[in-house]
Amino acid sequence: MPTVTLEGVTFNYAVAGEENAPTIFTIHGGRGAGDHKSDFAAYRALADRYRVISYDQRGHGKSSETAPFTFERLADDIELLRRHFCGEEKCIVIGGSFGGMIALTHAIRHPDSLLKLVLRGTAPSHETED
Repeated sequence: MPTVTLEGVTFNYAVAGEENAPTIFTIHGGRGAGDHKSDFAAYRALADRYRVISYDQRGHGKSSETAPFTFERLADDIELLRRHFCGEEKCIVIGGSFGGMIALTHAIRHPDSLLKLVLRGTAPSHETED
């Protein structure tokens, strides 16, 4: 799997689709234990029309365990990756479960970087999990 190091964090990722196609970032669930593999397998079929990028969040999978691990930092990582892969082009963010919480935080912190936000099986924050 390829990696990219941005601001001292090494992200493990997978990519499919044409570089000039609209970009989808998938944000995996599994706080502390998840990785990008199942999301990439599920959304890779969209690579005929989109560039699909799935990555292991910091501290997950094969990405580096570089603190901090706050919602804000994890959301800002999406923005780091968007700028790296897309420049100023807007992107689509798909988040599920814990990844949906991070995607929502990203949408609030960086609303001008989104084309669309797609959420599945998630909640507004970890405070509503019960």
